[in-house]
Amino acid sequence: MKNLLLILFASTLFVFCKNEQPKTDEPEAKKAQPAVQQRPPGEHTEIGNFEYWHYIKNEGPKPLPSQVVFYNYQMRQGGRIVQTNFGGTPSGGIIPSEEDAKNDPQALVEGLRHMAVGDSMTIVFPVSDNPDSNYVYDIVLRAIHSR
Repeated sequence: MKNLLLILFASTLFVFCKNEQPKTDEPEAKKAQPAVQQRPPGEHTEIGNFEYWHYIKNEGPKPLPSQVVFYNYQMRQGGRIVQTNFGGTPSGGIIPSEEDAKNDPQALVEGLRHMAVGDSMTIVFPVSDNPDSNYVYDIVLRAIHSR
C-alpha cells in the first residue's frame, strides 16, 4: 500500500510539473524576435546578398572612394542588440574603391556608399537560411570628410 501511494504521488507531481512553463527573469518584450519579421517601411534595395531599407534619404553628396565616413550603428541578431555605438562617439571608416569593394563586399560599406549625411538605413546581412541568424545593422551617417 505504501509503494502504491508513493507511485501515485510521484505520477501526480509529474503531471502537474509537466504543464508548467519555465520561468525567466526576462520580460516578454525582451525575448528574442526574428531579425526582420516583416519588411520595414522605406525604400527597399538588394545589392548582392544584402538587403537595404533606406528610411531617411537626403539629397546631399554620397561618400566617394578614399573619403572618411563617420556613422552610428546598432547590430542586431535574432532580435537582440549585439553591439551599438548610438549615444556614443560615431565609428569611422574609409570608403574603399569600387574594385576593392567588389572583391570583398561588406554590408556596412555598401550601405554607407549609398547614403548622404543624415540618412538612416537598415541593412540585412544573411548568415544562413534561418532569418533569425541574420545580422541586421541600423546605421545613421553622421559626416563625410576628405582625407
